[in-house]
Amino acid sequence: YKKQGLEYDGSMHVYSRYLNNNYMTPKLREQAGAYGGSASFSRNGLFRMSTYRDPNLKKSYEIFSGAVDFMKDEKFTAEKLKPAILGSLKPYYRDKSVYGKTSHMTWLYLTDQTWSDYMELKKEILGTTPEQINKISEILSKALPESKKAVAGNANKLKAEAKFLKNVLSIQ
Repeated sequence: YKKQGLEYDGSMHVYSRYLNNNYMTPKLREQAGAYGGSASFSRNGLFRMSTYRDPNLKKSYEIFSGAVDFMKDEKFTAEKLKPAILGSLKPYYRDKSVYGKTSHMTWLYLTDQTWSDYMELKKEILGTTPEQINKISEILSKALPESKKAVAGNANKLKAEAKFLKNVLSIQ
């Protein structure tokens, strides 16, 4: 998404939360049979969709292909985004024990973030608008055709299931 001119911000947490709760989890579990899956953004410019314990890779990739269209077709309002905004705030209300605080500060340090960065992201999550969500969908619809596919798993299963992939490499 970065190559398309979009910068990482808190609205991406809301986007992925809404997408995961309303599309990815139900579709991947019920239709593809995967134990779970999700979509997320990284700070370095990547948007990632993944599954785990997935018995039907081809169906999962079809679901991935429809994810952005699902978001583009949604008619977002502030009220409709509220559950995703509240869910995105979960990390801000974690364990307040000494261990929890230490663990959190270590995570901030290892991800090269300051407390100020962290609190700014919280403000961005709270201020997410339907227009921002629509803009993310617009950017992703341009970026996804250039995306890469990667699968890790049982070699025999991959050879049988992953005929739609160009290369299957064995790492030993």
